[in-house]
Order: sequence, then structure tokens, then C-alpha cells
Amino acid sequence: MKKKLSCVMAIITLMMGLGGCGGNGISMVDEDVSTVPVDTYEIAWYLPITSQKDTELVEEKINAYLKDKINATVKLYLLESSQYKEKMNAMISSGEYFDLAFCASWMLDYRMNAENEAFIPLDDYFDKYMPKTYELLDKDALSNAKVNGKIYALPVIKENAQQIGWIYRKDIADKYGINMDQIKNFEDLEPYAKIIKENEPDIQYPVDWVGDTPTSNTIRHVTTGLGLPNDNTYPMDKVIEEYETESIKKSFDIAKRYYDEGLVRKDCVTATDLNQRMKDGKTFCHLAYLKPGKVNELYKGAKYQFAQSGISNVYKDPEAGVLSMTAVSATSKNPARVMRFLELVNTDKYLNNLIIYGIEGKHYKKVSDNVIELIPDSGYSLSGSQWMVSNVFLNYTTTEEDPEKLTKLKEFDESAVLLPSAGFTFNTEPVQQYVASCATVEAQYKKQIAVGAVSFEEKWPEFKKKLEEAGFEKVKDELQKQYTEFLSKK
Repeated sequence: MKKKLSCVMAIITLMMGLGGCGGNGISMVDEDVSTVPVDTYEIAWYLPITSQKDTELVEEKINAYLKDKINATVKLYLLESSQYKEKMNAMISSGEYFDLAFCASWMLDYRMNAENEAFIPLDDYFDKYMPKTYELLDKDALSNAKVNGKIYALPVIKENAQQIGWIYRKDIADKYGINMDQIKNFEDLEPYAKIIKENEPDIQYPVDWVGDTPTSNTIRHVTTGLGLPNDNTYPMDKVIEEYETESIKKSFDIAKRYYDEGLVRKDCVTATDLNQRMKDGKTFCHLAYLKPGKVNELYKGAKYQFAQSGISNVYKDPEAGVLSMTAVSATSKNPARVMRFLELVNTDKYLNNLIIYGIEGKHYKKVSDNVIELIPDSGYSLSGSQWMVSNVFLNYTTTEEDPEKLTKLKEFDESAVLLPSAGFTFNTEPVQQYVASCATVEAQYKKQIAVGAVSFEEKWPEFKKKLEEAGFEKVKDELQKQYTEFLSKK
């Protein structure tokens, strides 16, 4: 009996020596980061990016490079957004194996999957496997990424500031002498939109938008009909009922006027792919969240010349850190190797650009050390999707982009104002049923009102009554309670 017990204890001791344990009880075999492992490990990485013809060729190049670094290979699974969402949710629900996946507050529900322990908490592993990456990460982004005190996915190293502004056809603006830097809202734009509609037959509708077109950054939307103040326009410690504010009512009225006058397309309630409509020359401008170089990312290679112009202050997004992330799956068979790979992707310029732009000479041409020319229809390019992948500050810039783009991105970030509500996350669990009911009601009304298809003034009494019946006040009270507690701890 003693011999058997000794054997069991020896095995347990050996297993403990081989494995570490993550914050949620996930067992992980440690690796010596100063050595190259003998065994090869394939990393399965899923991304919501359009599939590329030459993905296998790029994988071969990546794998050859990784051989003497960490002895790993990479398999890139590139899927369209809708397909990605369906596929990944099914894999997570069934406990199917994968190593890495893109996630965010708006895609693959980062917080929910973190709470359900679908991802590995990374805090205990930064020092050993990703020390350089940790130093590069924005600490506000890291703080926002915490779920129950732990970081369950790696924020992509990118700019965290935002600005609301116009993206527009520069040739049309020049033709009619429109200075978009002086156009601060849709009211200022209206007379010019009418001129364009009357004189440019090829432009079917001067302005384009979708259901949640931003018109102001004075309110941070949190949940159905409720937001938090982004500046001194409103009391800094109070939850705001969005639909009762003058700014929202005014924006809905303007949207209705635009819609009735034919300044926007009539099917904008259901229309998709706004960017393609811009490229096709069917519209003059739209409102967007901007950063330096945004217009080039969206419309590189387009036959028309596009430009951008900011109309709001530059501010650090309250959700910085959870808008673009890379998670290590709890089903990964070798999380240590996967984390070593992430460290390389975020710090190794050659590997980073190989993943983004493909193979030099086949998919792009080098113009200088940091500038490249993309080869049209080359079979591979993740250009424009860098913000979903890794450290954007290691990326080459293309000949279609401002050569100072990366410097301007850093300056843009440094100039941003940190909003009072930064770091606050609404825990909807105490009022989950009411949140869901209010969202169902909102889905019946908001989009049609926001794009101007129906009158807010006419629909609001009915809309408001249904929200109240769905438990709107209960949600508001809970949000105010949590926000007050958040502010008291700052």
C-alpha cells in the first residue's frame, strides 16, 4: 500500500513540475523561453477577415520563420464576419479546439465568454511569455479589458483615441468650394447636399448613413436608451436618458428632413455595405469614427479621391481595449507556445508584416525600409484589417498612405482626452430580463427613426410607453447605482 501511495505521489509531483495553473484552473505545461522546443506545435488562429487565395503560401513562409524561433506552425482560418461569428460561437459552445481568435465587445462577446471561462486569463503569464508585449500595451486598455479582475484577451496594440468626422469625395467638395473642416453638423451640410443633388446626376443621394449614425460624442451609449456623459454638456455623475435629450431629438428631426428631401437613399433602413456605395460614386459623404489615415484604409485604390475631416474633440474611447482583442482559447493544447507566438507577432517586425502583407516580391514591392507598394490582385493582403491582428505600429505603410501615418497615430493618441466613464462596464446581470425586453422594443423603432424613415415625434409616445412596460426605469436605476459606485472608487 505504501509503495502504491509513493508511486501515486511521485506521479502527482511530476505532473505539478510539468504544469502551471492559470487563474481559472486551466492546467498549462510550462516552456523555457530561452530554448526552442523539440516538438512542433500547430497554432489554429481564427480571424473575421475575407479569405485569401495565397494563404497557404504565406503560412509556409511563416512556418519556416518560426521553426528556429519557437518551433511552431500557424494555420490561418480567415472567415467572413457573419460566418466567423456563427462558426466561433458553435465551437465555443461545443468546447471544440482552437488556439487563437479575434474577439471584442461587439464580436464574439468578449466579456460573456471571459465570464464563462472560454478564454485563458493572461495576467499570470505576461512576465514569462509576453513581457515585451505587456510593456507596449496601453494600460488604460488593459484596465478596461479586466473581467472580474482578470485579463482574458490581449488588446491589439493600436490607437485608442477616436474622433467623429466626415469622409467625403474631395473632387466634389473642390468643385463646389465646400470646406468640410467648417461643416460641423448635418444642418451646416444641408444646403450643400441640396446643391449636389440638383447638379450631380451620377450621385444618387448626397449623404449616406446607417441606423446608428453618430451625430454627437457628448453621450456615451451604454444600453437601450441610456448613456453616460462624455463632457460637461450634462451632469458628470448622472445617467442620461438619450431619447429625452435635445441633441438626439434634433438629430432625428434632421434625419427625417434629409430622408423626405431625398438627400439619403430611401432603403437606408436595410441597405448594407456603405463603403462600397461610396467607392461606386453614388454618394458624397458619410459620418464616421476617424483616426489618422482612416480614409486611406477604407478607400485605397478607389477611382475617386476621398478625404476626411474631424468635427469633434479627440477622445480616448471608453471601451479602449475591448474593441479589438486576441483571445487564447481554454481548449488550446499548448497555451505557452501560443503566447510565445503572440509575443513574436507583437514585437518582430518581419513576422508582423509577413502576416499582414504577405511575401515580398509576390504580394508587395519594397519602396523603402518602411514603405511598400501593394501588388494588385496578388492573392494575399490583410491591409486594412491590421487593427484586428497585432501591433499596428510595426506595420509598413503603403504608397497610398501618408508616410507619417504611424507617427500621427501616436500623436493622435497622446492628444486624446480620457473620458470620465472610461473603464466603466455595466453589469447587466441584475436586470438582464429588462435589458433584453428593452432591446426588443428598441429594435422595433430605433433604426427607422434614426435614418429618418419615420417621425420621432409621432412614434415616441408609443415607443416610450413600451420601453416603460419593458422595465426601462429598473435598468436606469441599476445603471445609476453601478455608475455612482464606480465614480466613488476613482
